[in-house]
Amino acid sequence: MNLNKLYLCILYSVTILFRSNAQEFVIPLSCNINYYTSSINPPSNKATSQLKTSSASLNLPFFDDFYYAYKQTYPDINKWKDSSVYVNYGYAKYPISFGVATFDGLNKKGLPYKTTLSSTASEPADTLTSQPINLFSNGSYTYTPADSIALVFYYQRMGNGDNPETNDSLILDFYKPAQNVWQNVIWSITGSNIAPVNDSTFYKVHIYITDTAYFHDGFQFRFRNKATPVGSVDHWHLDYILLDKNVYKTDTIIDDAAFYYQSTPLLKNYSAMPYKHFVPSEMATQIRNFIKNNNKYTTKNINYQFNIYDGNGNFLYNYNGGSANVAPGVNTVTVHQKPNFSYTISPTDTTRFYTKHFINTMPDTWAYNDTIVQCTPLTNYFAYDDGQAELGYYLKFYGTQVAQRYTLNVTDTLRAMDIFFIPVNSYNISNKDIFRICVWSNSGGQPGNLIYRDSLMKPKFLDWGYNYSPRYHLTQPLVLAPGTYFFGIQAFPPSSQYSVTIGLDVNYNHSNDTYYNTSGNWNVSSVKGSLMMHPVLGDSAKAVGIQENITQHSTFSVFPNPVSENDFLNIHSTFNDVYSVKIISVLGQEMFSLHQIQGDVSIDTREFLKGLYVVQIVTKNNTITNKKLIIK
Repeated sequence: MNLNKLYLCILYSVTILFRSNAQEFVIPLSCNINYYTSSINPPSNKATSQLKTSSASLNLPFFDDFYYAYKQTYPDINKWKDSSVYVNYGYAKYPISFGVATFDGLNKKGLPYKTTLSSTASEPADTLTSQPINLFSNGSYTYTPADSIALVFYYQRMGNGDNPETNDSLILDFYKPAQNVWQNVIWSITGSNIAPVNDSTFYKVHIYITDTAYFHDGFQFRFRNKATPVGSVDHWHLDYILLDKNVYKTDTIIDDAAFYYQSTPLLKNYSAMPYKHFVPSEMATQIRNFIKNNNKYTTKNINYQFNIYDGNGNFLYNYNGGSANVAPGVNTVTVHQKPNFSYTISPTDTTRFYTKHFINTMPDTWAYNDTIVQCTPLTNYFAYDDGQAELGYYLKFYGTQVAQRYTLNVTDTLRAMDIFFIPVNSYNISNKDIFRICVWSNSGGQPGNLIYRDSLMKPKFLDWGYNYSPRYHLTQPLVLAPGTYFFGIQAFPPSSQYSVTIGLDVNYNHSNDTYYNTSGNWNVSSVKGSLMMHPVLGDSAKAVGIQENITQHSTFSVFPNPVSENDFLNIHSTFNDVYSVKIISVLGQEMFSLHQIQGDVSIDTREFLKGLYVVQIVTKNNTITNKKLIIK
């Protein structure tokens, strides 16, 4: 890829829209870290034919609002045939409900479709194609155009991402089964060279299906976009897709209450922290929820609760907020918006805690979006971000320093930094030593004296795969006493044409904890978000620099077991290195595999038939652990 050309084009045609001031900049991503850390492999055609629970056409109604965005980054394989769109909960502004499908210029592996670019290029990119649907009959009833069968969906342009220009578009096609032909451009919308300002609107589209050529078993519809196919740019977001009979344009009420963003973490200051540093004062005493009453005319009575579970799925705590009347719209919740609670977790080792938030109201069109689950890691690193990068953050000048503030509650050893560098332009200099890991003391709430600066390092991009954010080990471990420190980097791009770009999560805003220095003075960041730059601490059984050669102890747990075929299987690991997981049938067939995992993983068991399986876990040292699994 000519990433230098990519960088310059994006810089001049796009970056100006995201520019915060003369020294800090943000740009669209040229890749997507969330595919690398996804707990679900992208379904291939082979996997679809083996694992889809039924080969028969779907019956009406067809509905998807991508509520499962907290579980997986790919579309539900039982509803959709392809997997190039990105299912997420961070890119859209005020979606109809939690989770959207985002169209951009990246393929299903999070990589650009094309390796060349012109500033006006716009080519086919993502597709989202439904599984075959029976529009001929349902039982003894035969459909006709008089049944008012319609496709309804909502779309948003740009959101928290990049603006599609006039040569970019979102397109809808229908498939005629009897003729074996796609009818292209049933509907389309083009972008604009003027980016929307604070536009959180999702626009409704209602299309009646009247052509009898569609009234057959095997009907399909598909969305596709045209974009500059070089990165996470030109964003369209889809939500609340419905295909059903007796759907009328006069039906303007969505009688549904739902979560629309992820709730805030269990921790007061962080999204993740080392378990050794957890003290009761780190526990949040209030959670911020994002609940919508989508019925624009009627107040709904909504009950809200949340449960906390440990890393093995054991129930720990229940908060019951009772019922409250919620007026139509967003941010109308009073009682449930910021519930107070007084429970404290008690980690004794590296683990994760899960918070299951759920609401209940009647009537309610769609119950699945009434539940979301959030993971709070207490392992060996600090983090502010939610694990999803929507943009890239960079500073232009040679010698630039950027740091984030963290507080250590006990004496500990800094071993490494996990940093996700965006390979816009940086990829061209990945073979050059261009940054140093640095640690600064605290001086009145901002970086003070430089207390550690490591040798020059190269950015890593992990050869593109389903992987985790690269870890950069310190040359010498640094012992730190309790207190506040600033962890970050100093960048040395070889010329003004290059930059070192870090992933930016725009949904969890910790700009007050981020500082940059371009001219000798430290300044608090004005860019909303959190940098994906995590200090890794703790004792280690491995010598820094030779960790590849030393065997480690590991423990795994698989839960729940038995697991329902409509649920998720969770694998919890305390192993410090990467591992692989396979699911094998009783006949010895490999039904599922996922490689280069670090930490916990969740697997959607809706892809499997009921029965007995073996979960096989293989460590980097080829240690094999087998566990029986029952899917019921």
